Amino acid sequence: MANSRPKLEIGVERVLFASRWILAPFYLGMVVALAVILVVFVRALVTDLAHIPTMDAEQAILLTLPDRSVTDGQPAADRYLLRVRELRVEDPC
Repeated sequence: MANSRPKLEIGVERVLFASRWILAPFYLGMVVALAVILVVFVRALVTDLAHIPTMDAEQAILLTLPDRSVTDGQPAADRYLLRVRELRVEDPC
C-alpha cells in the first residue's frame, strides 16, 4: 500500500508541476520590461527634479499629469500647454 494514489492523478500532478517552466520566459520578459520602465521613470524624475527651481506654479501642478514614460516622451506640462494653446475658444459675449 505504498502507492495508493491512481496513476492518472500522479501523471496529472507531474505534468502540471513540469509545465511551470513554460511560463518562465514570460516572467523573465516581465522582469526586463519592469526594469526598462524603471529606467525611463528615473530619467523622467531626474529631469523633472532638475527643473523644479525654475518652475512656476502652473507647471508644478501639471507635473501630476500622467508621466512621459507612457506618452511620446514630451513632458506632461509641455503637452498640456501646447494643447491648450491650440484651442480656439471664442468669447461668448
